[in-house]
Amino acid sequence: MSVVAIGMGVSMMDFFVRESRAVIDGPMAVVRFGTCGGLTKEAPTGSIVVASKGSALITRHADAFAANYSASAGGDSKVPLEEGYSLSSLAPACPDLSTLVTRQLDGVAPQVVQGVNVSADSFYSSQGRIDDNFDDCNADLISDYVLQK
Repeated sequence: MSVVAIGMGVSMMDFFVRESRAVIDGPMAVVRFGTCGGLTKEAPTGSIVVASKGSALITRHADAFAANYSASAGGDSKVPLEEGYSLSSLAPACPDLSTLVTRQLDGVAPQVVQGVNVSADSFYSSQGRIDDNFDDCNADLISDYVLQK
């Protein structure tokens, strides 16, 4: 078993898995631990969420926002969520590994919850954070888009 710190983000996870696969013979089991914000009321602060149902990725389409940053557009255009963002299909988790991780963590945290992980390509726009300096058209991203899919 190896414990490796890889940094944050989708590209770092991709890098880690591909580079590890290049030097490891045989099966690999990867358990990623990290911090995140939960999208469920069943996971209060301090809980551990095991992505037993799998993971998805939300990405921002930069070209959809081109008019927002154009001087001629005046920055007033609103991009529909479906044009500005994409939510990938769910990549399933390994049920046996998820069960093992959940059992090992039971009693360690105030609550261990099984659920879905949704990662994002940005710390701001794709996670629904509002910044008055940028017109990301994401005020309803989590409630109206991610949670409805």
